[in-house]
Amino acid sequence: MACRVRHGLLAACRDNYQYEGEIHMGKLNINKAGYTKRVQFLQAFSKVFFALLVFFQTIIWAGNAQAAVSVLQNFPATPTASGTTGATTTTITGTFTPSTGSNSNRLVVCQMTGEQSNTAAATLGAASLGGQTLTVQASYLANRRVAAIYFMKETQIDAMSGNTINIAMTAGGSQTWSAAEVFCATYDGVEQGATTFAGSTAITQNTAAPSFGGNVAVVKGGYIFFAIDCNSGITGQTPPAGYSEHWDRRDSGNQYWTGGGSMAVSADGNQNPTWSLAGTTAVMATVVGSIRPAAGTPPGITVNPTSGLTTTEAGGQATFTIVLDSAPTANVTIGLSSSDTTEGTVSPASVVFTTANWSLPQTVTITGADDALVDGNIAYSVVTAAATSSDGNYSGLNASDVLASNTDNDVPGPGTVQLSTSSYQVDEAAGTVTITVTRTGGSSGAASVNYATSSGSAIQPGDYTSTSGTLNWADGETASKTFSIPIVNDIAPEIDESFSVALSGASGASLGSTVTASVTIPLNDGAVAVPVGNRLLFIMVISGIVAYGLIWQRRQGNTTA
Repeated sequence: MACRVRHGLLAACRDNYQYEGEIHMGKLNINKAGYTKRVQFLQAFSKVFFALLVFFQTIIWAGNAQAAVSVLQNFPATPTASGTTGATTTTITGTFTPSTGSNSNRLVVCQMTGEQSNTAAATLGAASLGGQTLTVQASYLANRRVAAIYFMKETQIDAMSGNTINIAMTAGGSQTWSAAEVFCATYDGVEQGATTFAGSTAITQNTAAPSFGGNVAVVKGGYIFFAIDCNSGITGQTPPAGYSEHWDRRDSGNQYWTGGGSMAVSADGNQNPTWSLAGTTAVMATVVGSIRPAAGTPPGITVNPTSGLTTTEAGGQATFTIVLDSAPTANVTIGLSSSDTTEGTVSPASVVFTTANWSLPQTVTITGADDALVDGNIAYSVVTAAATSSDGNYSGLNASDVLASNTDNDVPGPGTVQLSTSSYQVDEAAGTVTITVTRTGGSSGAASVNYATSSGSAIQPGDYTSTSGTLNWADGETASKTFSIPIVNDIAPEIDESFSVALSGASGASLGSTVTASVTIPLNDGAVAVPVGNRLLFIMVISGIVAYGLIWQRRQGNTTA
């Protein structure tokens, strides 16, 4: 018979029958010759589903693995460097030392604002930091007020000699410089190739509600920043929503006003916000830059070490570190707790990573607790809670817990010795009964105890062999000790009989609560006839049942019955 697959159905052929079924959640219904066979396949389905889930998640990360830019040094509230005034050519000078960061994907950004004595087209000259060239990304120079963005990448930062800033600028025509200032910042985790900047612009405006003058492209995980300068009639700004303000000031000579701000980018798109200025407005210059994060490691949390830590009940401590694998776009909080506070405590109770300190390992300390118990070395763990963050890449990530052991400092006592049980039972045919004596609650010092048997309804030597002796433990020894008592297997049928065992004379340890035990020898099978006067007492035991009777003689004539 031909096999086929139809939409929404599964078809196959076997043994001249057509099997046809429909896939449902957790089961497969198969029809054969009018009968339904239900095949459970949930387990196999789950394995395939989760394998595919992991596979596609891996692909997603491989295609979109991207960290986030972090701020090592933000733009300052006062200028990093200032220029000379009253001359056609000015040189902005000062010092700036980039923070260390990861030393792999840093970017120095310097935003310049300046004021000429009148409207003219200025030109930019040589610019350097630590002897390395500062590159211009965007500039507006065609008006009285000018602005520019300079940058320098990781390879140049590594090659710096000193930390001196030198930026030369020439005023247009016969104009002179009234003021010129530079504000510098350092970012980490920045794309180092040809696409470091996702977008930039430089514009002039004359409005109390400035904007970027058009869309500036931004990339998730990146940063966008701006600098604006205007006439001295401006008294301040209210930065765009979501942006942090870094400087809002007039220059030292009260010639012009300048402001700047930045924002971490949480989604791909464009930025063209409008914000407000206070005071008397005039023609202004604005520059905007947007940088993209370096393609890199997916978000993750590294804990080191995750095992092998030892604390002590005397308050001994151990430490481990936690660090993020890539920069977040928002604060990441990780809660910490002890699985057993009677063995160890954790400090701090949580760690917080920001866009600035994400790459700096934070130290966590665990301290042993004293429980005043002789309990030996006890294992416990530091539990790391799932991360909380408004950064969706980090929210819910759960780092590895940390395994630790708390060393006991309590000295064990000598302990107690006692019988393991208060009753034993043994068949005659067993030949012996084994008695167990334990040492618990301590093992300090050597210990010993005497043992002996005594008769009850079972007597020696007919039912058992009298036994006595001494058991010994070495210092630190806790293993149980045993001794054996021989049992006599006679041919006589007997009902249950018992004798006892007792401990005495403990040395180096105390006697426990169970110091005597009863040993029972149950009735056994057999038969016996016992003369009683002119009668014969007959006793029989079969499978635990006792039967007995009397037989006697009676004379009748010459016949004896």
